Amino acid sequence: MFRRRQKHLIPASALPPLLLTLGGLALMWALLQQRATPGFIAVNRYSMIALLALAAVGIGLAVINRARAERRFDATVRTAIERHIDALVQRRQQLRGSESPGPEASRWEQEMKHFIATQIAPLLNRRGERVLQERHLEVLHRIENRAAIAAAGRPNLSLSGPGVSLR
Repeated sequence: MFRRRQKHLIPASALPPLLLTLGGLALMWALLQQRATPGFIAVNRYSMIALLALAAVGIGLAVINRARAERRFDATVRTAIERHIDALVQRRQQLRGSESPGPEASRWEQEMKHFIATQIAPLLNRRGERVLQERHLEVLHRIENRAAIAAAGRPNLSLSGPGVSLR
């Protein structure tokens, strides 16, 4: 049995932006503690430049971490879909049969949600889970589109649906 990775309070990827933010706050605190002296303006100017540089680096790291999490999420979703594409196509054909909307379509949607909960979500880290919450509808569309493309080249072998009689 696989063990799920332990989730830390603060992920390692979030430490550099957090440390830069804390450093910026400490620098601002030091600036506020200084008294107005003739050299205050010069020291304050250089300190503010350093503070802006720290903020720019922190924001840049946060953006890079977000983009990395998005790429990792996309790869995880794509891999899970491709790994189970045969089962998804078969299940889609069983539940939808034809392209007409109805209870079969809602059952197929429930099946896709179940697939996300059982096959994709366990593979994600905490950041990936947040991305999944934000992009849940997009993932549903990706599953539907990929299953539809894969099903286009295969015959419909389901035993239920319009035009199928068991007599």
